[in-house]
Amino acid sequence: MIRINIIVIFSFLSIITDAQNQNEIEFTNLSTSLFDEIKFHGVLFTDIKDANANVDVMEELFENEEEESTVAQNGMQIADGYQLSINQYGEDIGEPRKDFVYYFGLKVYFGITNNSDTYEVLDLKANSISINEVTLEIGDDIENLNIDYHINSDIENDKFIFIIRNGSFCCPISISLTPDNKVSKIHYYEIP
Repeated sequence: MIRINIIVIFSFLSIITDAQNQNEIEFTNLSTSLFDEIKFHGVLFTDIKDANANVDVMEELFENEEEESTVAQNGMQIADGYQLSINQYGEDIGEPRKDFVYYFGLKVYFGITNNSDTYEVLDLKANSISINEVTLEIGDDIENLNIDYHINSDIENDKFIFIIRNGSFCCPISISLTPDNKVSKIHYYEIP
């Protein structure tokens, strides 16, 4: 997990450095109240955070999503009981982690940091996000989003939007875009 965090940090810094070489990155800055209404796969992000990596709570939060389809992203039929994969590790080195991987495209990575007993969402990848009551899925046009947003591009012309809460740069939601402004990736991560 440490390796993944380092890769994410270097990727983020690389994007920022590349974008700054071309021009300044513009962040889409949401008010606290609007940011707190963001949903991933129909569930409030605040509820996901409040789950504290509790398996029962996480299963309950997404039980409607699980019931909607029994076909995984790769088209394979999912047998009952295999709709969610949970990985726990790191306790032996003092860095407990719990990863929740749902077949419908949601991955939530929790970890304990700063000698706390509370799990925090360190990383989240999704196929669906709702902002200001507009839901975007992978493949949707970003123009459907009804907030004032800024599209950035890096030196390789990869396009993305960084959404932050009330000027807090530590924990952006990154929405990657195709050249024709279709959503290609939805990713939240905490920068340590």
